Order: sequence, then C-alpha cells, then structure tokens
Amino acid sequence: MKQDALRMACFFACLLALESWGQSTTKPPATYKSEPEDFRIVNGRLYNAITSTNFIYLPQYSGPSGYFEVEKITPQGVVFRPTVKSYAPDYIQRFLVKHLPNEKELFTGQTFANGFRAMRITPVTIGKETFATYDYGLPNTPENRKTLTNSMAAPKP
Repeated sequence: MKQDALRMACFFACLLALESWGQSTTKPPATYKSEPEDFRIVNGRLYNAITSTNFIYLPQYSGPSGYFEVEKITPQGVVFRPTVKSYAPDYIQRFLVKHLPNEKELFTGQTFANGFRAMRITPVTIGKETFATYDYGLPNTPENRKTLTNSMAAPKP
C-alpha cells in the first residue's frame, strides 16, 4: 500500500516536471493566428488549446522511437500506455484521455507516433485502478457551448 502511494507521488512529481518541460517546447510560433478549431471546452470553460498553459502535449515521454498505444476503451475515456520503456519510467505507465475526437474509430492495440494537446483533470478510478486523466476537450460548437459555465463565453439566451 505504501509502495503504491510512493509510486503515485513519484508519478505526479514527474508529470509536473514534464509538463513544465513540454510547455516550453510547444509554444505556438510568434506568427500564430488562432483558428476556430483551436478552441475546446473542458469542464464548462472555453480554452484555446494551442495557447493555454493548462494544455500540455501528450505523451510527454514519447521520443524519436517512442510510441503509445490504446490499451483499452472505456465509457470514461481511452487508456493509453507507452510502448517503448526507455522513454517511460516504470512509474509513468498509463493515462486516460477523455473526449478524443476520433474515439469511436480507435481500437485496442492501435499505436500513435504523434501526440496531441490535452488538459490535466481530476484522476479517474476504473475498478481498482486510478489513472492520470486528461481531457482533449469538446469542440467549440453551438451545442457544446450550452455547457459553458463561464459567463463571458456562454451563449446569450
């Protein structure tokens, strides 16, 4: 039990370090001009996923030969795992991502070489396992904007 708690503490400490490292390497170019598809809704708030520092590039530990793959698809989201251990220390094993745009097309064992930007949210427990959880965000559509809770971006009645 104590060993699991220590592993989780190490995992979160490493993720924090990796998040700050990833932010410096994923800033948009100085000539960046936002596009409508850059905006996503997470937890009732509208964000620019490209410029928001709340979004990070996943997976942080993917290197030139580092891939990640779909381990399982659950109602809560998609569980990913690294396929190259040299880029993923033992305590960074798996993570869950909610609201992937192509979630219905994914299958177990599918590998990815390119990452994506997502926001860290509250961990999700599935059965006896707790996963570091990220939200890709819902697209900025009129229907999804009805879920907004921040008054500046909420649709007018």
